[in-house]
Amino acid sequence: MGTGIGIGFYGNSETSDGVSQLSSALLHANHTLSTIDHLVLETVERLGEAVRTELTTLEEVLEPRTELVAAARGARRQAEAVAQQLQGLAFWQGVPLSPLQVAEDVSFMEEYR
Repeated sequence: MGTGIGIGFYGNSETSDGVSQLSSALLHANHTLSTIDHLVLETVERLGEAVRTELTTLEEVLEPRTELVAAARGARRQAEAVAQQLQGLAFWQGVPLSPLQVAEDVSFMEEYR
């Protein structure tokens, strides 16, 4: 009988440790995804600003040289394409369940258990 109780306590402790590790991993994943979102947003904003200001100014300065204006416009299109690709990088957008929510739910269930 004592052995059964010991095994029960051991199993409970292992379960609790596993849930704690899972919750910690989910919180870490959420932090990583949030950081990626922030970096992508910042990069897209900077690219947009460069296209609106620097490349526009460059096109105006190079106006007498049509071949250079064409190259500047090509750079503009490439920068816009990169910004579009970066915006699609966050594949997890629109997923109905976030790692943070799962971590909170798992922690709540463990506390309740």
